[in-house]
This record gives sequence, structure tokens and C-alpha cells, in this order.
Amino acid sequence: MRRWRAFRTTIAEADPRLLRATTALALLVFVFALLLFARVLLLPATLVVLLLSAHEWAHLAPREEERRSKGLLVSLPLVLLAYPVLGVACLLLLLLFLPVSLLLSRNGGLHNLVGLFCLAMLGVGFVDLHNRFGVAGLGWVIVVVVAFDMAAMLGGKALRGPKLWVSVSPDKRWAGLLCGLAAAGLFGTLWLLASSPANHDRVLFAVVASLLAGASAQLGDLTLSQLKRLVGVKDTGSLLPGHGGILDRIDSMFCAVPVAWIALALWDFF
Repeated sequence: MRRWRAFRTTIAEADPRLLRATTALALLVFVFALLLFARVLLLPATLVVLLLSAHEWAHLAPREEERRSKGLLVSLPLVLLAYPVLGVACLLLLLLFLPVSLLLSRNGGLHNLVGLFCLAMLGVGFVDLHNRFGVAGLGWVIVVVVAFDMAAMLGGKALRGPKLWVSVSPDKRWAGLLCGLAAAGLFGTLWLLASSPANHDRVLFAVVASLLAGASAQLGDLTLSQLKRLVGVKDTGSLLPGHGGILDRIDSMFCAVPVAWIALALWDFF
């Protein structure tokens, strides 16, 4: 226990920029390993990430009694663990687990019911992207989201200018959004065309799909920003030093994963 406290003290006193860079590097290594060994690691890793995210989501509830609810933590893994048997149809279990979660919440668990729906959709969509479209499909949504997030952050800080939506996220700017979309469109298109050499004549589709996935990443980020603002917190947690909580890092995926799934399905269909 003393060693753990000393370790946390050391982290708290470290240079914020170095801390953030170190955590970012560790996350990149994790993502690379996840893509490399996706067949073995993807489902259990996704389940662990979603459980941690569910814990953070519960603590973002606007009412104190909802923060103590375990309904979300109980229901979420059951939906994801049913995926290997039922496939995407496991999402139909939400029709059963939504009332179960509500009963476990007792005190009106609307916040946690929304969290159950969003996290289940995210987890199942993320795993199904790999099963249907392989590492190329899974890697595409990761590349688009990472490119958008990094370019939006750097572009917003460097170019500044008018703010995007002050009441939701005071730090975000239109310049950041445009830079993020440009990066998502560029890197997403390159990834799609490189992973599908036979479809080099579908550049326009790749550009539009990448731009839509990038725009949806911004929507997910703004949604969580609004939730944190309503509760009055800066970060969803402290598990990732310099970055906040798990939700702070996967919020862009909430909308990007469903959009990416639809885009790739249309890519194969046409």
C-alpha cells in the first residue's frame, strides 16, 4: 500500500507534458498489440475497457443515488459475452437487460440505461468490425479517430480563432474541427485505398466515409463534454495519467464506430 501511494505521488508530481506523452505512448503500444493479436485479445480487452468505462459512466450520473448503481456493470458484460454465440443479434438482449438494469438502479436509472445502450453498441460494433472487415476495417476507424483527435487538438491550439461551442466545450475551436476533418479525410482515405488495392477508383467514397467518421468522432467528444459539464467534472477518472479516464479517450468512438460499420458495409455492398 505504501509503495502504491508513493507511486501515485510520483505520478502526481511529474511533468504534465511528459506524463501525457508517456501515457499516449503506452496507449499506442496497447492499440498496436490489439490489432496484431486481435483474434485472441480483442474480445477480452474490449470487455475490460467497457467495464472500466461503465464504472466511470455511473460516477457521471447527475444524481448521487444513481452513482451507486451497479445495474450497468451487471448487464454490460452479459451482452458482450453473448456476441460470440449470437453475433450482432446479441444487442437484442438490451430489450431484456434494460428493465433489469432499471430494477437494479431502483432510483430511476435513466443515466445508466443510456450508458448501457451506448457502451453495448460501442463494444459490439468494435468487435464486429474486426470479425466482418478484418484488421483493415478495425484499423481504419482507429486511424480516423486518432488522426481527427490529434489534428483537432493541435490545429485548435495553433490557429485558435472562433470557438466551436462554448457552452459545451470552451476549448474547442472551428479551426480544430476543420483540421481534424482534413486529417481524418486524408489518413482515412489512404488507409482504405491501401487496404483495398482493387478499389482505387472509389476515392470519393473513401473520402466521404472518412469525413463522416471524423465528424461523428467530434459528436461523441462533444456529447461526453456536455455530460461532464452537467456534473461539474473535468475528467471522467484518473486511470490514465495526463489523460483522465477511459471514457475521456474513447468518447470519440461512441458515434464513430457505428458510422464506420455502416460505411464499411456499404463499401462491400457496392
